[in-house]
Amino acid sequence: MNVVSRAACPSHRGRCYDGGPHVMDGDTSEAIESLRSDIRRVEFTVHDELQSQISALRGELTGEMSGLRDELKGHMGMLVESLRDDIRLLAEGVVSIDAKVESLRRK
Repeated sequence: MNVVSRAACPSHRGRCYDGGPHVMDGDTSEAIESLRSDIRRVEFTVHDELQSQISALRGELTGEMSGLRDELKGHMGMLVESLRDDIRLLAEGVVSIDAKVESLRRK
């Protein structure tokens, strides 16, 4: 394969395949192809590793969010119960005041 560098062949885009004066030797061409293969292998390895880490993080976050949800439900339950108690006390106070007002009207 005769490959000419871009610098040696500025009028062409990408690789130049011709028999011009700046032909790349076979060893260099093989080294470049080997590097391309290595880069592809690294890309796949990195991609797989990232996917694995993302899946692990997703699992951790799902567990943490579930725990927070349960904690929040418990806290909200306590707040609702406290609010019910406050409403009950207010209702009892209103009934008491109403009874006093009614008693005063009768006098």
